[in-house]
Amino acid sequence: MPVSPEYVRLQVLLRAARRNDKGVGDAEHALRALGLEVTGTGKASISARATPETFGTVFGKDRDADLQVPATLADYVESVTIAPQHITMDDTPSSDKNKRRGKP
Repeated sequence: MPVSPEYVRLQVLLRAARRNDKGVGDAEHALRALGLEVTGTGKASISARATPETFGTVFGKDRDADLQVPATLADYVESVTIAPQHITMDDTPSSDKNKRRGKP
């Protein structure tokens, strides 16, 4: 599924005591109740995304500020951060490309 650049991608770190199947499930439910879309889960974290409007409602408009964990997530979540932008890299090493072009 392509990610629109309009979405704000988030990384959600769970509290140590919630790093189990029930805790992950409860946190997912709470994130969805806030209007966030869960895009992946692990044992210690959840990836999510939000439209700019939803992000503003949940966290405020300033994306450069430290994000405060909403009260409805506080029992499950230790921190929420904006995920760094992905850089897509070609899987062919540049030295292989150069060899095909006749370069050393």
